[in-house]
Amino acid sequence: MRKLEELHHDINVASTRAVLAFNDRGWDAQGFFPRLENTVATYDKRGVLELEKENAKGEKEIRHKTIAEVESDLVQANKQVLSLTEDLRKVMALNHKLLPLR
Repeated sequence: MRKLEELHHDINVASTRAVLAFNDRGWDAQGFFPRLENTVATYDKRGVLELEKENAKGEKEIRHKTIAEVESDLVQANKQVLSLTEDLRKVMALNHKLLPLR
């Protein structure tokens, strides 16, 4: 059963990375829409912190985030989403005043 779970995990990670790489290149053939960049690298760094100190090889040390740190990041992300949602509502209300629907 454990092997099957590992296989599912590997498939999910591979498919997520493929979609992110596709998104980085953009969805439209003309290249008109904005493109996101480095989403695969951002995905790979999730849950990991780079420490200021370096190891004996001169490389920055990394460690996994604690549950409290992940929860704190989630709270911050939720605040950003709420703020952006409120901004979007304001813009949509302004647009509705300028261009009312018939």
